[in-house]
Amino acid sequence: MATHYNNFYEFGSAKEDPARNAGRLRTRPWSVVVDGECEAPGRIDVDELLKPQALEERIYRHRCVEAWSMVAPWIGLPLSDLLKRFKPTSKAKYVAFTTLYDPKQMPETARGVLSWPYREGLRIDEAMHPLAFLSVGLYGRVLPNQDGAPLRLTLPWKYGFRPCREFRGTMLRSSGEGSASGGLLCKMTANKTYNVLFLCTGNSARSILAESLLNHWGQGKFRAFSAGSFPKGQVHPLALDLLKRMNLPAEGFRSKSRDEFAAPGAPPIDFIFTVCDNAAGEVCPFWPGKPMTAHWGIADPAAVEGTDADKAFAFRKALKELETRIKLFTSLPIDSLDGMTLQAKLRAIGNPAPEPV
Repeated sequence: MATHYNNFYEFGSAKEDPARNAGRLRTRPWSVVVDGECEAPGRIDVDELLKPQALEERIYRHRCVEAWSMVAPWIGLPLSDLLKRFKPTSKAKYVAFTTLYDPKQMPETARGVLSWPYREGLRIDEAMHPLAFLSVGLYGRVLPNQDGAPLRLTLPWKYGFRPCREFRGTMLRSSGEGSASGGLLCKMTANKTYNVLFLCTGNSARSILAESLLNHWGQGKFRAFSAGSFPKGQVHPLALDLLKRMNLPAEGFRSKSRDEFAAPGAPPIDFIFTVCDNAAGEVCPFWPGKPMTAHWGIADPAAVEGTDADKAFAFRKALKELETRIKLFTSLPIDSLDGMTLQAKLRAIGNPAPEPV
């Protein structure tokens, strides 16, 4: 699994693409530049870098929110051993890593899935932690290209995302500006507007209500969108009527495909919430940027049969349930939560405690 189920977007966004396409990557000659807040900055060939180091094998257990887990025997050295060679100063608070950017060897970089070259960051205490590992081999062999040859970070506390691999530059920084920490332990960037996409099957009722509610309660910190896997082509008139009567945004809505938000030029999405069970179980397109996701299932008011009063009540009930969840979401201290905690809170919002009998 470790060698054929990879996130390595420079060689394709499907898990199997890196093993098929990364053979073209030339890993020699290879040099690493270390500069910034250190007493001995410089460029060094990777083989010279590794010569004085005693390599060791470590067995790390990894798990992912995508419902897979694996046990992998990595070969390498503690990252702290490498960094100490360059004598970080007391001003060094962060370590920023930058990967190779070579469109000729990595044609998928032309798709703009991520900002290239890829950058990732660690706090200096994370980088110096004994479990932070610099891997150069796997399963007793030289690290395969699809696994990040010739150098990659291996961090057991970063679940489900890609630690920086095949990196060429390391900078010791006095501030976190300009560095990016990928994966579920990153903190979201403060003072930004978060883009949120609500998904359902038809994009005619529940997701429309959610889009309107978040744009109302988000107060500029959130920008909401909605889409469907099989859009009906028109917004349900009872949804629009209810929004108007509740003095919520009710203009400019249209029933549209989720594919619009996976296409080039689409706004980058930070969060995706499915509001119907069908959408939650469907295979989704590749979402650039790896947004956080959660399922907030709501009964479909458009499926209710009976009197006009019955149908109106169903829409009001759906609106109320969505409003409760969206208010909880907007009250979260997103800028200060680590990714794992935030992910857990997002899922908890979609699984409210049952009301006492």
